[in-house]
Amino acid sequence: MSLGTEKVVMIGGGGHAMSCLDAADPRRLEFVGYVSPKPDERLPLPYLGGDDVLEELQRTAATSAFVALGDNTARRSLCEVVTRMGFELATVVADTARVSPYASVAPGAAVLHGALVGPRSEIGTGAVVNTAASVDHDCVVGEYAHLAPGTHLAGGVHVGEGSFAGVGASVIPDVRIGPWAVVGAGAVVITHVPPRETVVGAPARSRRRS
Repeated sequence: MSLGTEKVVMIGGGGHAMSCLDAADPRRLEFVGYVSPKPDERLPLPYLGGDDVLEELQRTAATSAFVALGDNTARRSLCEVVTRMGFELATVVADTARVSPYASVAPGAAVLHGALVGPRSEIGTGAVVNTAASVDHDCVVGEYAHLAPGTHLAGGVHVGEGSFAGVGASVIPDVRIGPWAVVGAGAVVITHVPPRETVVGAPARSRRRS
């Protein structure tokens, strides 16, 4: 990433966008405004219009984009769209977050206030480590996955692409959560979760078998 301030257009205008804006370092990211199907007067940025203005913005106003959508599928889709247009993906890391110098955070990811990312952990493209979530050592949080506020991953956990862990979920060491799986709020995961499975409870079990 180049030194200096990136000029960034935000994609999205809801509550998650506000959380990401609040966490972003204004010394590094200068948001020129936001793009959304409709304006939200609660977001303190200029409303630039819908997705149809993105190509013009890429030519004239911003070199980078940040997709601030909480939905994993939508976030992946919009990240792919803006990348094809020639935008770089901006990355948001809150100044109150603690990211180990031995960890990596890929472009387009968000690590929000109070979050912790431990050594040798990897946060994938477009992934979200939300408020006060913790990722211990040697974890992988896959592309476009989302760890909701207060989620805790013990060491060596692998979270697959597009998976979602709800508020306050916990995962014991070395467990694998398959791609596009869902872990319910407050769940305690002690066994591997298959792809696209939804698990709930403590200990977490498939919703179909609970």
